[in-house]
Amino acid sequence: MVDIIWDWVGEAKRALRDSGRSRLAELMDQISSYTCDEKHAQVDAIYPEAVALAREAGNPWIEVFIRHWNLQSRILRRHQVGEWMAEAVSLIEFANRPETRDCPQSICTTQDLVNCYGNIDGPGYAEERIQATRETLARIDAGWPCYQCIAGELISALNDAGRVDEAMETIEQIDLEVRQARRIRTPYPMVESRVHTLRLMGRLDEALAVNEEGRKHVNDEGDVRKRAQERALLLALRGELEEAQKASPGFDVVRGTHSSYIDWAETQRILAEKGAVPNDWQLDAYLRILGDDLLTNGVLRDAFQVFVWRCELACLRGRAGVAERVYAQAEAIVPRLRVPLDAPAILASLNGRMAAVPAQEVSLGDDADAYLETVGFDPELDAIGLAQARARWPEHRAIMLALVSALRTTDQFGEAQAIFETWLATHPDDVDAINLLGATYLDAGDLDGATAAYERMQACDHPDQPVMSHWFAYRLATQRGDDDEAVEHLCQVVSLQPSASNATQALVSHLVARGDLDEALGHLDRICGLRDDVGGYDWERMVVATCLGRWEAVRSSAARIGWTLEGEGPIDEAWELVMIQFQTSDGDDYDLFAQRTGPVTAKILSMTLVGDRSHYLDQVVFRATPLNAPPEEEDEDHTWVYPVMRVL
Repeated sequence: MVDIIWDWVGEAKRALRDSGRSRLAELMDQISSYTCDEKHAQVDAIYPEAVALAREAGNPWIEVFIRHWNLQSRILRRHQVGEWMAEAVSLIEFANRPETRDCPQSICTTQDLVNCYGNIDGPGYAEERIQATRETLARIDAGWPCYQCIAGELISALNDAGRVDEAMETIEQIDLEVRQARRIRTPYPMVESRVHTLRLMGRLDEALAVNEEGRKHVNDEGDVRKRAQERALLLALRGELEEAQKASPGFDVVRGTHSSYIDWAETQRILAEKGAVPNDWQLDAYLRILGDDLLTNGVLRDAFQVFVWRCELACLRGRAGVAERVYAQAEAIVPRLRVPLDAPAILASLNGRMAAVPAQEVSLGDDADAYLETVGFDPELDAIGLAQARARWPEHRAIMLALVSALRTTDQFGEAQAIFETWLATHPDDVDAINLLGATYLDAGDLDGATAAYERMQACDHPDQPVMSHWFAYRLATQRGDDDEAVEHLCQVVSLQPSASNATQALVSHLVARGDLDEALGHLDRICGLRDDVGGYDWERMVVATCLGRWEAVRSSAARIGWTLEGEGPIDEAWELVMIQFQTSDGDDYDLFAQRTGPVTAKILSMTLVGDRSHYLDQVVFRATPLNAPPEEEDEDHTWVYPVMRVL
């Protein structure tokens, strides 16, 4: 009974391999592993193929399995409820047809749908979630692994309904049933539910103890990170700020895994309020990204909460304008909640806090240029002062540009666009201002506005207009996904300005991606012949020339960098030990040890697992920008990791 769900999966995979469908069996393995390890790009890459193969095999149980694990990634991990709600409903219907009703995985589809409603508005849908999960639990027993998953959704709904004591009683009952039915030794089968409930009850010491015990029993990368963030929040709530800061993952780690957003945001909010981390524009930018991500996905209640915290922190650091903008975003969410509950009261409290924030006056002095030298450190404060400066010196171009830059940095694209429009009404040939206006539209995702800016740029009378127009047109084409047009405009830029290194490197990147290596090397030879300084173009020249066997070009750029490479033919010297990163056809990364044999070449020394393509003793070209960070202190054992470009 313990493995009732996975037993059939194992049997199904064996049957697939016996019938020559080993690829589908492999995808069944991968989609669950990728989901648990937070490798969601890989899930997205294999899902269409997996569903198609399951349907082609005529096995509806496998289709339920594949679609369920896709929703685990999409809904439970990434909270893409707006886009995938229809699929969750569809899968419930499919899983309850006669041919799928007896599939053990059909039970799990309830979790997908209930979690979807919980993400949209947990408290607003609490009673419906409680009813649905209890009905499902009544159909199975604690011997099913998904009994814990469904029970976790029940406990989450009870907590969202404010029935915390009942939630804890349910946890004790479920834990006992699971331990008895499955004979597992861990004292806390429901770690996440128990920790969350204890936290809501204010029993932080107990919650930390359960978290510590739970961290001993997790192996999946995603669960390891989740437990770490859970611990960071508990430490912050206990006032152990230094330890909380150390335990909390960085923003780059959290971004993309929406199930960690709220805990991370609350941890940072506590640390900022207590002065353990700066309460500044950078933290607000992080919280803005998380809140916007949640709102885009339709996760309304959590997005509202993040905006509330942003507003509170803005009030705390005296930024009334920021607080007012964020308040408006939070206020706009309330009508979309299924049940407002305490949201109106929270907004009323925020109104009072904002009213108490004094207006911020900035000392401008009498010299506009002297004032400009004082800005550039805090874009929120700069935006306030520069707005006042522009009111005093409306024709000062540098102040206008600095104000727009501050507004763009703080995500005030509409205000930046309005300032540009006002300026350009009297300065129609200011090509730099038009270019920045277009960039502002691009940053805001407004392609129509960017196109209008491009047309205005083409019409202006300025000597730099041709180069700047083609460069902007390249950016516009890239955002539209038109590679041919992007290359066409880059060719125009380097024709008009042969020494333009950024345009040359962008053009080379497109050409290499297309496989036009000879043309790419021609542009790299040109730029290296025109410039005395060493740049990324020298490294790219060595990569492309090595692929083509143009060793004179390799030696030329190596000499420019400061290396003397003996001989005339292929380079095969003994340099340091490195690791080369390859990628499977499904997008999974793996590293192999290699002996570096030149600036951008290496010989692979590692064997691969049976069944994988062997690269032992392969000669490879790699890109020389390492994938790993340098060691904090000098470390003789540090090994650089480089991405493979081509196997020679």
